[in-house]
Amino acid sequence: MSGALQKLSLQITPNPSDLCCICGREIVVPEDSPLRQENSATWKCPDCERSVAEKIAARKKSEIESSRNKFLDQVPVSFRRTERGKLPFPEKLDAALNWNFGSRGLLLFGPTGCGKSRVIWEVAKREIGKGIKVRCLSAYELIRYPAMFMAGDDAAGKFAEELVEAQLLLLDDVFKAKPTERIEELLFTVIDERGAWERPCLITLNDTGSTLEARLSSDRGPALIRRLREHCQVIQF
Repeated sequence: MSGALQKLSLQITPNPSDLCCICGREIVVPEDSPLRQENSATWKCPDCERSVAEKIAARKKSEIESSRNKFLDQVPVSFRRTERGKLPFPEKLDAALNWNFGSRGLLLFGPTGCGKSRVIWEVAKREIGKGIKVRCLSAYELIRYPAMFMAGDDAAGKFAEELVEAQLLLLDDVFKAKPTERIEELLFTVIDERGAWERPCLITLNDTGSTLEARLSSDRGPALIRRLREHCQVIQF
């Protein structure tokens, strides 16, 4: 055998250890392949590599669908089927859907009955369909916070931490809750921390900046409003 043919034969003949870790089929791994830097016990033939990738993709799709279904259970029944043409201001839905998940959130404000909640829930449903994990905080849940705080255990701390660390936080009309010292403190802390870590919020408000400031304490009110403006894209209804 010529030297050239012998060299070619050595290149294409598998080593005894060049076996697929799943099906055991012999595979050819060239000596200069990056795979040679990895544990040979993880090598896969093309068919098994493709099969594993398909299973991972299917599992991820299933997890997203499961998460989406779990989230939809939290959507108020009246918001589960929103029709654009029936909204008071359908163009606001279009504007809100132009928002993209990123470092800044989305804030909708305007009077009661103009469709803010329906619009913000449509944005949230779209994001969960992309695999984003959404945590919703309602005014009803918020008013329970002072009791958690007074209980003296770590429930209040865990509650606040959960809100701060959520991938996307939905605050639908939470400022309707009476702004007690504890509630105001929680909202300020959560919004401030999320802004610092560039974790976005979806927020609806009935207030304008001036009416909200009038309902909040003088030391936190202006600072909170400033952070809302800094950390959110704002749409007025």
